[in-house]
Amino acid sequence: MNASYANNLVNILFSMMSNRPTKAGVYTQYAKDDIEAVIAHFEQDFLEMCSHLDAEGLTRFAQTLYLMKSKNFENVWWRIENRVHELAEEAGALDHYHITNILRSFSRS
Repeated sequence: MNASYANNLVNILFSMMSNRPTKAGVYTQYAKDDIEAVIAHFEQDFLEMCSHLDAEGLTRFAQTLYLMKSKNFENVWWRIENRVHELAEEAGALDHYHITNILRSFSRS
């Protein structure tokens, strides 16, 4: 997996999660079931993807997982946390925007 594939996957997932139905009704449950299926299918890709994302991609991925509102995949959050620690050791890799939004995603999920 390369960085381009990882960023494209994050952008597709973000688009899917930000456009899902949220109003009450049967389609909300269908969307939730679809989200669980997507996470289960791509879980290994998510785990590998974290090591290839830069700060912007990692922020978008954390926001995507927050939008998914699933608590079944803590190992993906753990990989995000590890990658944030790696980027924090690099000078200038993370700025206040990225740190704020990643922490916000962690606290709301």
